[in-house]
Amino acid sequence: MKVLITGSGGFVGSHLVDEFLRRGYTVSVIVRKETTLRWVNPKTVTMWKGSYDDASFLQNAVQNQDIIVHSAGVLASSNYEGFYKGNVEVTKNLLDAVTIANPTLQRFVHISSLAVALPSPLLEDPTNEHVIVQEPLTKYGKSKLEAEKVVHTFMEKIPISIVRPPAIYGPRDEAIYDYFRLLSEGFIAPIMGFDKKRMSLIHINDLVRGIYELCQSEKTISQTYYLTSKVYYTWNDIIKATKVALQKRILIPIPLPHFAILFNGYISTFFGRIRKKPPVFDREKAKNFTQRHWICSHKKALYDFQFEQQITLQTGIQETLDWYKNNGWL
Repeated sequence: MKVLITGSGGFVGSHLVDEFLRRGYTVSVIVRKETTLRWVNPKTVTMWKGSYDDASFLQNAVQNQDIIVHSAGVLASSNYEGFYKGNVEVTKNLLDAVTIANPTLQRFVHISSLAVALPSPLLEDPTNEHVIVQEPLTKYGKSKLEAEKVVHTFMEKIPISIVRPPAIYGPRDEAIYDYFRLLSEGFIAPIMGFDKKRMSLIHINDLVRGIYELCQSEKTISQTYYLTSKVYYTWNDIIKATKVALQKRILIPIPLPHFAILFNGYISTFFGRIRKKPPVFDREKAKNFTQRHWICSHKKALYDFQFEQQITLQTGIQETLDWYKNNGWL
């Protein structure tokens, strides 16, 4: 079996490569000029080097593949146009290539995000796949929703599944690395706001396993899934697990007021524009951090293809911190 994976230079994409190689697949990856394959051994994959704007290149890359997992995307941009080009146009170009060069493709998996939805108003009412999304909170979320709309227009031609992960963590993750580094270096643990926030999380190994398992089920064609934890976590849960993993006696939770989080987000965005490099933490990420319940339901994936979280928060954070230490990040 052959699989083509986009975004292999990133956190999720590199783990997808590992997962499908482990399952015995022949793996190909699309590599753009600016892509750095830090965690993928070029000897284990077939590399297609080119641009997502080049139709003939994409047609050559997608032909003869059994599965395509589309993980590539733009996570940070100074404007909506950057998000739209990287998340919407790239998706459409890839699907156009499939319809021309690989009409018998067995599965196309589109990696979307919980960001397409809104925070849940109540703890007892997590968002689910049946909630009709109107207007996401951030530009990133809007672009991912627009990409999903594009995907839906191809569902009569291509067997497609959409995956919406919540916050993802694990080895190689750079997005949450600075927070863990802060906890490892001191005795103070910042918490986002004074209210008790809860969030859905997924360890990267659970996520890529779930994507593989989704591809094995006919029931998941033309469906959307939240691959997520059954448990909703608080910042205190994360801090407690980190304290145990770091073997620290003292780690004091300190709530940060929302205005301070938003102010830091605006400052980071401002300096990012000066440097002409979008920061990972910007005003949109700050807006996300001030929401109370970023939670989603695991039930549809459990019912349709028996997907469940296997890695506990404690085990996942221990594995993540061990990887950071072993690779000189901490």
